[in-house]
Amino acid sequence: MPFPKAAGLCQCAARTDDIADAHCAYIALLAVMEDQERTGVARALVKRAESWGLEQGYTRVALDVFASNTGARAFYDAAGYGAETLRLVRRI
Repeated sequence: MPFPKAAGLCQCAARTDDIADAHCAYIALLAVMEDQERTGVARALVKRAESWGLEQGYTRVALDVFASNTGARAFYDAAGYGAETLRLVRRI
């Protein structure tokens, strides 16, 4: 019997937030199958990660997103996430 196809994946872990110097839930990976984009799968996965964080006693969820990933940035902005820092990089 074949396994059912996954709609998406969210990897969440405990981490220390370097900015707030506090423990938090950290979304290390959020991926949705292309045919499942804009169907609510990503939002449901993020909501579950937030619930997990609350269950662990955390009051914050943190994540990183590439500045050039405008789709992801718009998604997280709509979900209520806001930028705390801006990391600048220069190749040498």
